[in-house]
Amino acid sequence: MKNRALTILCADDDTAYLRTCSEMLKHEGYNTLETTTGIECLRLVKEHHPDMLLLDVVLPDMSGIEICRQIKNNPATKDILILLVSGLEIDNDVQVQGLDAGADSWHRCACWREYVGAKPRFAMQPSRLRNERTQR
Repeated sequence: MKNRALTILCADDDTAYLRTCSEMLKHEGYNTLETTTGIECLRLVKEHHPDMLLLDVVLPDMSGIEICRQIKNNPATKDILILLVSGLEIDNDVQVQGLDAGADSWHRCACWREYVGAKPRFAMQPSRLRNERTQR
């Protein structure tokens, strides 16, 4: 039986970074979803239940930290891996807030290309995720 490709939702208000991230992930064999707003991010999470969310901490309509909190407080979505990311320098207090909200990791990315080029393998164990998904 062939394993299903993992789905990663990319949420960033910078459309150029968003396209780059999504294309690089697709090239690596992942399915991708894209959004530029928090409201749409929450809708896509509810509708598609992705395996992982690359979530910019600063979106135009709500913070990535609040989005993370809502996802992690929902029993139906709490197991989605969330990596908060930012191209901006974010102080330690905000990073702690993100982790307290349930983020699985936090990364400062001056360039999505460098981040995505490293593959999201460092943040998730695909075999574990695939096993959990097939048991649902």
